[in-house]
Amino acid sequence: MQPKSLDEITLKDQNKITLKDMIWELYKFLLFVWTVSILWVVFINFNIFYSKFRQLFLEDIFASNGAISMSSFQDGAISNMANITKSWDFSWDNNIQQWDNFERLQEQKRREAIQNRLDQVQTVQKQNNEYEKNLESHLENKMIWYDFEFNTNPPDFRLTIDGVWIDAPVVTIDYASASKIDNADYDQELFEWVVQYPRTPRPGEEWNTMIFGHTSYYWWKDNPYGDVFVDMTKLNSWDIIEVYEDGQKYEYEVFDYSIVRPNRVGEQYEKYTDGGDYLTLMWCYPIGTNARRYLVFAKRV
Repeated sequence: MQPKSLDEITLKDQNKITLKDMIWELYKFLLFVWTVSILWVVFINFNIFYSKFRQLFLEDIFASNGAISMSSFQDGAISNMANITKSWDFSWDNNIQQWDNFERLQEQKRREAIQNRLDQVQTVQKQNNEYEKNLESHLENKMIWYDFEFNTNPPDFRLTIDGVWIDAPVVTIDYASASKIDNADYDQELFEWVVQYPRTPRPGEEWNTMIFGHTSYYWWKDNPYGDVFVDMTKLNSWDIIEVYEDGQKYEYEVFDYSIVRPNRVGEQYEKYTDGGDYLTLMWCYPIGTNARRYLVFAKRV
């Protein structure tokens, strides 16, 4: 049998050492666990151990010396502790009471300071309060009166009739030739809305203002005001017609109407030129034709 090599012997020794170390570490660990367990049991059951210790040692010592019994020792200790507690409670109550008194004193001082400041502010406000003075004199001294006059009437020449929903600007013809007046050819002006007949007076003047407009027009011609008077036949007596010019408002009340041929318009018109302030509205009738003229007469109110 051949002897083992040095490496084999060394490896075997190392294995032995390692096993010993493991056993030793396990022993220390178990010892530590056992010690901790004992201490934990003692800690948990401390009252039981202390009671047992007092019964075995302390009561025997007090009994053998004959000085005082355990019960008298306990009573004295409790009495002394009660006296100490009572004294401490009294001292604490005194401190609490002194602190409460100090707090109440400080709170009272703060309230007095706030009340004094409030009284000063109220005094100043009362001196400067305008509402405690005479209201009439206050308004006279402080208020500024402005006299505004606004004219809300339209500034242009305009015809409005609430009953038939008319609100139309009026076109004036200041320079019309005699032939144009005789032929009554105002087709171009009627493209701009309604027209005041030439040489008739303006609203507010003594005489008879005439205004006329379309009720229908050629369908192939685009006239936006070709039917502006289409509902004028719905006018009734006592309806109000309003005419505005240069910011002035003139009101006329309907009192009569007439349907005549074109060559008799002048005759009907001249009936109301006797010095009063009249308004005549005219349009073609029936709708869609120009065979007749429908005239409505109104007088200024």
